[in-house]
Amino acid sequence: MRWITAPLLGRRPVTEFSISGILEPEPETIDDREPGQWVFDRNSLPIVRTEWWFHPGSQFWFLVERNTMTDEITEVRLARGLTTELDRESAIEMDSESSTKPANELAAPAEAGTPTAGGSN
Repeated sequence: MRWITAPLLGRRPVTEFSISGILEPEPETIDDREPGQWVFDRNSLPIVRTEWWFHPGSQFWFLVERNTMTDEITEVRLARGLTTELDRESAIEMDSESSTKPANELAAPAEAGTPTAGGSN
């Protein structure tokens, strides 16, 4: 079984999570393409990309950097701007134990592409 150490949740089986999108801003214009083409007709080259991951049991969103060729997870971090002060304090404690991200980066402003409460951009 594959495992992931998620902020605030600790080490969990990867099957508890769902990949819910790519942290990539929408283009300003989509030229002459249909909107569906921009969403579904993408180049599927192997890359390292940042993805939104979701844990349904806790309703917790976070970001995972993953190599799409090897499926190797290279970084796991809080979805900045979506946590409460209590969550940040817990994350700082966990962060010092797991070394997933420096604690001083947890309080940064929200990133572009942050999902809304409904789970979509």
